[in-house]
Amino acid sequence: MNNKEDTFLSRLKDEGKSPRILIVDDSKSMRAMMRVALHEFDPSIEVVESLDGPDALQEMRLKHFDCVFLDINLPGMHGIEVLSRLRKTWTDIPVIMCTGTSDKKVVIMALGKGANSYIVKPVNQVKVLKALRAASSQDICPLCGHDRLYE
Repeated sequence: MNNKEDTFLSRLKDEGKSPRILIVDDSKSMRAMMRVALHEFDPSIEVVESLDGPDALQEMRLKHFDCVFLDINLPGMHGIEVLSRLRKTWTDIPVIMCTGTSDKKVVIMALGKGANSYIVKPVNQVKVLKALRAASSQDICPLCGHDRLYE
């Protein structure tokens, strides 16, 4: 994938804005892989990391984000609950769910609660860019027929 992908991040860049992305995952190594993948796509992306749901919601209250990568299995507050709370206030920010499972029920639940896209760990630059592109479009999930899943 090249840096000319048609994503909302590319459009922000074209408008002279530096994108800010929140990565919510309790795994330090997963956050690092996501950060590297995003910076390989565009080094100007500001990445903010959060370990859990309450911290992520606090970050959302303090800063504007252009996209959120949200782990499903978080300590304390499940990722689906974080997504539900996030969607009560921030309806237009793309949210890409991340998890270690491609369970059809989990995919449907996440998309039903307002996720824009969904990727299965482990992540890499190709998966991240496909998820970003999907968050800007209406790609169809090959697993369940729903929009926006990338394994």
